Formats: sequence, C-alpha cells, structure tokens
Amino acid sequence: MRIAHVSYGTVYGGAPELIRADTRGFQDLGCTVSWFDIAPYFHEQPLADYLHDALHGVRPRVIPGGQTELRQRYANPDADLGPLAAKITADRPDVVVLHDPVGLVLAPALAGVAQLVWRSHIGDQAWNEWTISASQILRPALAHCASAVVHLPEYVWPEAPCPFLVSAPGIDVDSTKNRQLAPAETAQLASLLTTGLVEAGWGTDRAGRDSSERDRVFLDHGTGFLPSDTARYAVVVARWDPLKGHRLALDAFVAAAAVDPDLHLVFVGPNLHSSSRGVFHDVRNGILTAIGELPTALRQRAHLWSAVDISTDVHQAGVNLIRSRAALVMQPSLREGFGLSLTESMYRGRTSIATAVGGHRHQISPGVNGLSCAADAESLAGALTLALEQSPQLGGPARASVTERFTAQHSARRQLEHFQRAAG
Repeated sequence: MRIAHVSYGTVYGGAPELIRADTRGFQDLGCTVSWFDIAPYFHEQPLADYLHDALHGVRPRVIPGGQTELRQRYANPDADLGPLAAKITADRPDVVVLHDPVGLVLAPALAGVAQLVWRSHIGDQAWNEWTISASQILRPALAHCASAVVHLPEYVWPEAPCPFLVSAPGIDVDSTKNRQLAPAETAQLASLLTTGLVEAGWGTDRAGRDSSERDRVFLDHGTGFLPSDTARYAVVVARWDPLKGHRLALDAFVAAAAVDPDLHLVFVGPNLHSSSRGVFHDVRNGILTAIGELPTALRQRAHLWSAVDISTDVHQAGVNLIRSRAALVMQPSLREGFGLSLTESMYRGRTSIATAVGGHRHQISPGVNGLSCAADAESLAGALTLALEQSPQLGGPARASVTERFTAQHSARRQLEHFQRAAG
C-alpha cells in the first residue's frame, strides 16, 4: 500500500515526530511512504492557531473572522493549494493521511484522488463551546474523508460525518532519541550536561574534524549548565507552548526545592528565531525572567536550554542522554493530545511525573509505572515531593508499558488494518 502523509512542517512539533515513527512502522509492514509539507502553501497562521487552541478546549488567542467565513475555508478547494494537490496526485497514493486541522484543509482538493484519512493529534477530555466551534468549521472538509484517526475515545466526534478509529500513537524505539546509547556514545555526549558542547563530528559527521573542536548543541541563555555530569536533576522536555505548563514545573520545583537541596531543574526546548511564533518567545522569555527573579541559591539550580538545531542526529542523541541521566522527568501540560514526550521518557526507564490530562491519563497507572497529579502547581509540587522523599523505582514498569502498547509497530499495524478494511 502507498501511503502519503500531509502535515504543517516536517521538523518541529508532535505531528512530525509521530509521522517519523509511523513511517518506520509502515515500512516494516511493507508499505511505501511519502511525506508532503503544506507549510509553503498555507499562509493563514491565525486560523491554524485558532483551531489548535479550540480543539484543545481553550479559548483561542486569536479569532480570525466569523464562523461562516471559516467554514467556507474548509468547504471548497483552495487555489493556493492546487500545486500541492497536484504533487500528491502524481505520487499515486492509495491513502492520504491529512494531519491536524491544517492538513485537513486539503480534503476538498483531493476528493476522489485516494482514500482520505484525517489524523487528529489534538482533542480535549470534554466537549465545550470551543471544541464544538472547531468541529463545525472542520466538518465540511471531514465529509470528504473515508475516516478519521484520533488518539483517545474522548476525541471521537458526536454525529461525525465519517467513521472514527481510536488508535494511540507510538514511538520509534530504534531512533537515536529513544534507543539505548552505547557506552562510548554516552561518554562523548556527557559534556553536553556541563557545557552544552560535544566533541566535533558526532556519529558519522566526524570525518575531517579536529578532535579538539567542539560543536554547540544547546544554548543556556545565561542560566548555566549543570555543575557536573553526575548532578541530580529533574527535566522538562517540551516546545515553548503555553499549554505545556512550564511555569507549573518551575513553581513546583521552587515549592519542593528544600526536600532535595542538590536537585536541579532543567527545561529543554527548541531554539527560537525571529520567524518563530510570538507566543513561543513569550513562554520561553517568561521562564527566563522567572528564573532570574529567584533567590540566588535557587536560581543556580534552575536552567533553560535551547537546542541549536533540533533536526540533527546529535540533538536527538543529546535529548536521549538528558532523559536517561535524569533523576525525574516532569510533563506538566495543561492540555495534551497524547503526550509522546512522556512516552519517550517512560521508554528511557525514568520515573515520570505527569499531569492527568489528555493521553497522559492513558499512559500512567499512578504508583505503578509513574506518578500522576492535577494540572496545578500545588499538586505537581506534592507529586515531586513524594518522588523525592520516597524515590519510587517506576522506570522499569514504565519502559515495559511502552513496549507493550505504544510503539510505532503497534500504531502502524492498527492503522494499516483500518485502511485495508476501508478499501474493501
């Protein structure tokens, strides 16, 4: 079977992470996979932001126009998308998977070309005025799809115009970010924790490089790196999205700091540029400001690191090392579609603390393979205190639960069987 993915961007965010994992799973099952980026053809960021927030069940930061106007945007083929639709058609796919609200805008232009499937990575635990609003806007385009795939039962639409499949996503356990690092790799990467630098020419890129050179992988924005590569730390790995709960993690760390005076807190996220969305700058800069306002002793234990280039293999290996060495991993999201960052941390065998939102609730069995709490600073501080005082050894069960349920192979097999049934 020939499967084509369409997403907004191919590097940054949860959808590209999932597509990379699914691609591995589909290829293992004998499928041919292609991937198309809609970003160069789609120029309505306010609309994308509106639908992202609304499907998460929160009031959107931007409301671009009225309901009728927005529904029309999803009801008719868009001339700007014609060249991309032609490229996809020429690829002769059997199935086209349109990811998230932006991908779905292509459905009218691709009607009749292939089996269209909407893959939504966003949802909320309960329907409210915003999720209903978003579903009404997207409904005309969804009517062109043979089916939709969502992560959780709660994300299935009432009275949907096409069948829905509930299928949890999975991670590629053999990727650089998730696989077991060799001792030599770990030794080479350890300097990242204390300097943000690594010996030049990581992996296959070392040819022609002087062994005394160093490549910068992370920036610290003045917050410093760890005092040693054996220092104890809790880590939050997430993009600078206001729904990821960075401030909750910082407030919880401050509240629980006295329990373990040697524990550091590390935030890890992508670097931002002038073209990055303003809200991401606001989140990152807000955390930097909050760290700077802490008392000196606490300020020296809180760190924010930005990746120089998240597309590189050395970055993926660096995140692997940072998770693998962490005493604890925190995922403090206010809203979450599924939470693949949590999945990856659990697979690395770390004790994880996650807020009980979205897919976190389906991954963590409290006290068995991780710790769960409400999405507020006080509850997160309580869970952090419990983890520090009792040191529960939950990493082994965490890894086992991912292997049993949340790998790319499981995800791809469920979807492929669904596509084949729909094709008759």
